[in-house]
Amino acid sequence: MVFNWHGYWQELMATQGIALAAATRLGDLIGQAEAHRYLGHAQARLGDYDDARAHLVEALSLVEQVGDLAARARAHFDLGHILGLQGRTRDALPFVERSLRLYRMAGHRPGLANSLNAAAWLNAEAGRGEEALGYATQALAIHRELGERTDEAAALDTLGYVRSQLGNHAEAIAWRSEERRVGKEC
Repeated sequence: MVFNWHGYWQELMATQGIALAAATRLGDLIGQAEAHRYLGHAQARLGDYDDARAHLVEALSLVEQVGDLAARARAHFDLGHILGLQGRTRDALPFVERSLRLYRMAGHRPGLANSLNAAAWLNAEAGRGEEALGYATQALAIHRELGERTDEAAALDTLGYVRSQLGNHAEAIAWRSEERRVGKEC
């Protein structure tokens, strides 16, 4: 969504408020969940984490009614992401780990790779470097397999961060250099 990618948070909130009203009138649970999801993202970017979390909890509640595994995984991922932005690493990890399980069950490789990358970052922040390294390595492999260059760059950045957390600064620099090279190609 253009507003989300370019940081037009007020515009994103306005359009998603309209989308939420329309989806509610239609009884479209997935549409409602997506509107709540984007409202949550906008609120988080504006620094209102309580409202962001409320929207994302509502999105999760709606997708659980539908039974869409990938949508449930994404809702858990989003809640973990918001908690991570707040520096609440230990609270964020269970949500990201649930998203991993659900994405695996759904066979959704792009979502799985993004969740692996998030799990790597959060585990590194929690001081679990070896676990983080395993997650980051898996994320990179899947992004490369899928040809997702932007996400590959994000995984390379995470590998650099993890290596730095583990005290291997030469490897951290190498991964970050690779990330810059890939990022320029995107």
